[in-house]
Amino acid sequence: MRLAHGINGINNGCAAKAIAAGGSNYNTTQAWRTLSQYLPDRDPDSDFWWKFSGPRLALMLEHAGYSAEKQLEALVFFYHWTVSTLPIIMMTFAYLWFIDRVGTLLGSCPSG
Repeated sequence: MRLAHGINGINNGCAAKAIAAGGSNYNTTQAWRTLSQYLPDRDPDSDFWWKFSGPRLALMLEHAGYSAEKQLEALVFFYHWTVSTLPIIMMTFAYLWFIDRVGTLLGSCPSG
């Protein structure tokens, strides 16, 4: 299931498109902007999560005082190893939350 496509269906895709596109006033770092120019596009889900969470990670790294070299290193690792798993993690979390809510509503959760 493509999470980015599912999100785009909400509110005609306005929120997801704005997040993914960034925009000229988008708050991020030089390290993220530089990497984003050279890293290739991947699948729609990975691209969405890179554009959504990459700038936030970049800001955390910069504010934590990481050198430019270490910021780039962490962002490249994040791009190659973490971004591709975010759709799976988010869908698993959403599924578990849904099952928990349905079980509570139906009264089928074991009482603790």
